Amino acid sequence: MRRSESAATVREFMKVEVETQPGSVSTLQIELPPEEVSKEWDSIANSFARLARIPGYRPGKAPRTVIEKRFRKQIQEELTKKLVSKSYHEAIEQQQLRVASLANIEDVQLGEDKSMRFRATVVTAPDFELPEYKNISVQLPDTKVSEAEIDAALERLCDQAADFVEVPERELQMGDFAVIDFEGLIDSKPISEIAPHASKNLHGGKKFWLHLAPGNFLPTFCEQLVGQKRGETRQITIVFPADFPVKELAAKEANYAVTLQEIREKVLPALDDALANKLIPGKTLSDLRQMIEHDLEHEKEHGVERAKEAQIVKYLHEHVSFELPPALLKNETRRVLGELVQRNRERGVPDETLKEKEKELIETAAGLAAHRLKTNFILHRIAERESIKTSRQEIDARIREDAARYNVSPDKMRKELQEHDALDSIAEQLVLGKTLDFLKANVSVERLASNGFRNLLWWKRNHERIQEKSIAIGAGPDGCGADRAGRAQLRYLLAVAQGSHRLHRDADGRSHRQSGHCAAALSADGGLKKGYQYLYQFAWRFGDGRTRGLRHHAVSYMRCDDLLSWHGCEHGRGFALRRHEG
Repeated sequence: MRRSESAATVREFMKVEVETQPGSVSTLQIELPPEEVSKEWDSIANSFARLARIPGYRPGKAPRTVIEKRFRKQIQEELTKKLVSKSYHEAIEQQQLRVASLANIEDVQLGEDKSMRFRATVVTAPDFELPEYKNISVQLPDTKVSEAEIDAALERLCDQAADFVEVPERELQMGDFAVIDFEGLIDSKPISEIAPHASKNLHGGKKFWLHLAPGNFLPTFCEQLVGQKRGETRQITIVFPADFPVKELAAKEANYAVTLQEIREKVLPALDDALANKLIPGKTLSDLRQMIEHDLEHEKEHGVERAKEAQIVKYLHEHVSFELPPALLKNETRRVLGELVQRNRERGVPDETLKEKEKELIETAAGLAAHRLKTNFILHRIAERESIKTSRQEIDARIREDAARYNVSPDKMRKELQEHDALDSIAEQLVLGKTLDFLKANVSVERLASNGFRNLLWWKRNHERIQEKSIAIGAGPDGCGADRAGRAQLRYLLAVAQGSHRLHRDADGRSHRQSGHCAAALSADGGLKKGYQYLYQFAWRFGDGRTRGLRHHAVSYMRCDDLLSWHGCEHGRGFALRRHEG
């Protein structure tokens, strides 16, 4: 389809023809009259004449013919750069096109009569009708903190502050924490040689912490250690499941020589002023209760905002349907795929594993890209209707924030953004954020009972937009790795189907109930490590009431908005959850 219109209100003599093509692609044929091109040519040529130094002429006194002959190429480049950009944007305005992306500008021709014509190919935003987006119904919980929630947080703190006391005088029993040295063989050959890329936990280890619980670590491993004495070495046999993730070990029978070095028993401290002072010097148990109440209320308020946003986006997706431009979807998928690959590389995932998971990564990237594009198209349309814009002051403020975050000057940050054409991206982010704030300010709220709060947050975390995946490599049967003195292993459930309340056993041998937001970093040597205070705080600020067993010996911490992250240590790799902002 082709149409041609004059642009009297924008530029009287500019001619624009638009040809619409499949896939939301449009081609604009733009022609500028000689009068306008000549006027701009003269302006640029005069600028060169004032500044040019030509032998035989005083500065600024060289004839125009000499200037144009000597600098013709530079004048044409400057003319093209200036007029093409200006004319393109005015043509878009004239034709009232919603351009999502400029694909190409080509065939720039400057005629002998000083006329100019060029072709611009653009990808346009899909056409769709907005639903009623004011007063979207959302279900939100009460943010009031109950005494029961405070008590539960205190119980978690007490549990996390537990000591692991050595009990050498008795035999090992279920519930104990065993510190073992062990080595695995299959047909008299070390597992490290059979499956060298598998988690080192499966090979064996020194001073390996193991929580004795049914089904923990490897099938029947713990059960066969019951009754073992300190210093004793036992030969145990396990059979790997047929669907074991390490193919070299699937359905194989392995023999482990296990030497018990220590038996430790978990002892909870008294919940009193002494514990409060230990956690936060100078504070009593009453003070601690008040701090917990304040932080829980603060987290609930943030949780309400996150839940509100998720339900708004879900509503908009359910009530708007359109085809995404294939070119944009392809580019966005490629970009998201690059992000996923880079993140996994940073987490230590080798390229061989990424290649094996290529199909899964591409599918994940495509889903994320489609969701992100659709959300942005809808929000942009709402912003357009509501005249939501961003100001130079807001952009400057964001640049200052980013500069402070990366410890660089605002001027340097702005220069880097300009070099990468990223200023428009910042403006877009601000507009989208303001549009979401507008929608959140105009919702219809249905209050839930207070006990629905945690379920609502968990639903939000598992909303379809949180699909970013990390890949487990060299992992044990539950996807985790080993731990040694001075090292830590972060571990979190990846499969959302299992839920945050699901009991899992870390490869360091300790059993943990995972919270909704925090990750435990555990040390095998029993000494306090830098960062343990963070774990205290995050466990009781952002926990879901099921964090029993989290150790206070933390060497690192996760932010409260992290829902999917991957962490590796020298003796293995595992998962921690981290929020993906779609």
